[in-house]
Amino acid sequence: MEPEIAVIGALNKHTILLPGPKSFIGLPGGYALYAAAGARLWGENVKLVSRVGENYSREWLDRFKSIGIDTSGVQIHSDFTDHRFFESYSEKFERFVDQPISRFLEKGLLFPRELFNYEPPNEAEPPANLSPKLGEIPVSCKFPDAVLIGPLDYKTQYQLVNLYQSQGIKNIGLELDPSYIFPNSLNKIYELIDGLEVVFIQEEHLISLFKGNQITRWSMLKRIAEGKVSQVVALRSLNQQMLYISATEEKWIIPQYDSPIVDPSGHKAAFCGAFMGSYAQGLDPIQSAIRGNVAGSICMETTGYEQLIKALPGLCKARAGVQSARIYKA
Repeated sequence: MEPEIAVIGALNKHTILLPGPKSFIGLPGGYALYAAAGARLWGENVKLVSRVGENYSREWLDRFKSIGIDTSGVQIHSDFTDHRFFESYSEKFERFVDQPISRFLEKGLLFPRELFNYEPPNEAEPPANLSPKLGEIPVSCKFPDAVLIGPLDYKTQYQLVNLYQSQGIKNIGLELDPSYIFPNSLNKIYELIDGLEVVFIQEEHLISLFKGNQITRWSMLKRIAEGKVSQVVALRSLNQQMLYISATEEKWIIPQYDSPIVDPSGHKAAFCGAFMGSYAQGLDPIQSAIRGNVAGSICMETTGYEQLIKALPGLCKARAGVQSARIYKA
């Protein structure tokens, strides 16, 4: 039977401003969705674990289910919840999540009613009402072969790690959340990641963690790996990754796949989902990273998560072959 992966994280209602005058208002999005779609690209058995308000679209949940993502782990609570999330990209694909009114005006676009009264997220305080509650996670999602825990508040991530480790699950991956990443916070992070198979961290957060330390990025990744972690992956901009393998101290660079970039939103989550889904199938971390990179490249070629579901297997295998020849040791 194919391994089962549980993907845990937030779902949101996504508004995207792309280079030029193109915009997309109120699409299904969020880390959990893109990561689940990335895992689904290479596997069949993907469970989505998240928490949404009563106002979240049931049509979207039905759609996720219809294309092969199990939504039995999505908790619907009775309160109204603001699921909106805004991001904008410059001509060079620099990413911004603030000042939505100014960014629409700069492009000569009418500000959408969808974003009236919208407040950009505060990275220091992730919304607790969007974090899954352990007591509400169904039994069907408690015994997967692998788990990917997306960026959430520290307490929730800590509880989730303890839950799945207590079930004897070894293949656990986690992306560090910026809310607790700051200089001198490494010991707190060690408490969270102790014994994990994979830790993912965005490059800008890696730099923040070691601010003031005159060390290389590879040394930074090695320091994180000292928290008894098997692999650490730095997620760089536009689908580039750095992979550090603890047991052998190998350092690998996975370059960006050479294909047109239309919309970078969600590609890092897609990478993480594809990595963990592949790792659960018994692939080594290098091949898992290559598959993750392929997922990221497909994600960036258009807007939305569904292209990851619809991608042809032959295309995915061909890209993995190309990237296998391009990945290199640092």
